[in-house]
Amino acid sequence: MKAAVYNKKTEKLEIKNINKPELKGKGAIIKVHGSGLCGSDIVKIKQSHLSNGAVAGHEIVGEIVEINSDNIEIKQGDRVAAGHHVPCFVCRYCRDESYSMCRDFKLSNIYP
Repeated sequence: MKAAVYNKKTEKLEIKNINKPELKGKGAIIKVHGSGLCGSDIVKIKQSHLSNGAVAGHEIVGEIVEINSDNIEIKQGDRVAAGHHVPCFVCRYCRDESYSMCRDFKLSNIYP
């Protein structure tokens, strides 16, 4: 699969082929049809704060190609827009709208 991979030596993103991730436990593999680079991505690239080989872009839309979930409403073939982290919405941080402090938020992510 293709990905925008950071090259620390050149300080640039390069389109490279990488291995398809393996689904372990709950989650989904999404074939990305589009991805954005947010402001924090651009700042990290310009200031060379990404590690070599980091894959950029975490604001994605695509299609579920593999899924392991208890949610019966989401299935293989569904088109989705995916959040890069998912808060619980019930802890004290979420109630105060400090989602990035939520334990669930910190445990969820998009890879690569």
